[in-house]
Amino acid sequence: MSSKKLSGAERRTTKRYRQSGEAWIARHGSDIAYRGHILDLSLGGCLLALHDPSPFEFKMGMAVDVGIHQALVTFRAVATIRRISEDRSALGICFADMGRRARSDLLDLMAELEAAEAAEAAAAALHPGSLIR
Repeated sequence: MSSKKLSGAERRTTKRYRQSGEAWIARHGSDIAYRGHILDLSLGGCLLALHDPSPFEFKMGMAVDVGIHQALVTFRAVATIRRISEDRSALGICFADMGRRARSDLLDLMAELEAAEAAEAAAAALHPGSLIR
């Protein structure tokens, strides 16, 4: 195994989709939640942008509770912080413990996003140079 550090894209094991939706995040077990929005979403986790800089010091590896509300799905999960932006305005999280129904809803959403992406690519191939994107 090489000692060269892999970039974020090379370490990912699941495809990410640019998504919008609301989210909240809190230290695991805390009643104090911070609001944000989803920048991208995958089966393994998501990237959240916080609405306001938080006085709470998120740390790498910290367990958090997260709530995701996207147009097609809403769920809660326990997650682990895997990335913190330099300005601390965005957090990359990895879902660690998700209920069976939440996992099923997320799988359904990923299938819908994949189908929409395939349809968009097919439309772009049929109409090259058009504004269909």
